[in-house]
Amino acid sequence: MEMNLIKMDLVKKKKRKGFTLIELIVVIAIIGILAAVAIPRLTGFQDKARRTQVVTDAAQITTAIESLLTESASGELTPVTAVDLSTLASDPVVKLAAINIDVKNGVKTLGYDKNGAFVLKETLNSIEYTATRLVNKPATIAP
Repeated sequence: MEMNLIKMDLVKKKKRKGFTLIELIVVIAIIGILAAVAIPRLTGFQDKARRTQVVTDAAQITTAIESLLTESASGELTPVTAVDLSTLASDPVVKLAAINIDVKNGVKTLGYDKNGAFVLKETLNSIEYTATRLVNKPATIAP
């Protein structure tokens, strides 16, 4: 009798080849908890990357303006009012700075005066970043 019970127990264990519903639900719950923790952290990295892009663009524009001011005979630039960068593709500052004017989900505008002060605005995913530079001062970024 005892031998039959042992054989039946072995047969049952051999037939069971999958996971139970409870085991699957527990695994899905753990994956959900991990995803809920990871997603907010990833959005923070995206915001930092966007801000870094604005800082990089401002630095490139600063370098381009300073270079053009140095090369200019009068020491001045032709002022540009704040317009979308896609319309400024042939502008010497935009060409020299070589900044990306194709923005996904956003708009970039640039305006500068004859002395090299500029305002660069980038709107990315409904967040507006503004880089401002006064004459002979470093650029400041907000927010």
